[in-house]
Amino acid sequence: IYSEYIKDNHNLAVASQLNSINTGFKLIENPEKYKYIIKTRPDLIYDFNLSELLPKLKDDEFGIPQDLQFQNYNDMFAISSPKLMRIYCDRLSFIKPGECAHSIFKKVISDKYKCVKDFTIYALRIAPQ
Repeated sequence: IYSEYIKDNHNLAVASQLNSINTGFKLIENPEKYKYIIKTRPDLIYDFNLSELLPKLKDDEFGIPQDLQFQNYNDMFAISSPKLMRIYCDRLSFIKPGECAHSIFKKVISDKYKCVKDFTIYALRIAPQ
């Protein structure tokens, strides 16, 4: 789909992942009926207290833990209002030809919205048997 924009395999893999995230968001029927939407990876189990994060989070903010980021990109956990999660999940639509897929997070999310990062999530990758 995005091969005319993204030429190297790593960025193509990230673009494919972002496309899957957006497809998953579109499967939510009436997302506005929820106060928060959480995006997680299906191959991880988490150990954290959500009730500690929610009081820190406002409707116009993202909850994205700093310790799970790589090159200003986080694909493990994010939480926000449906309005902002729609933007988070549709980041792929902001990529321009030749642009690094990792840079989209900064351009679309962290440069425009407050990200609450002062919480810790422990994630353990689980592999299928």
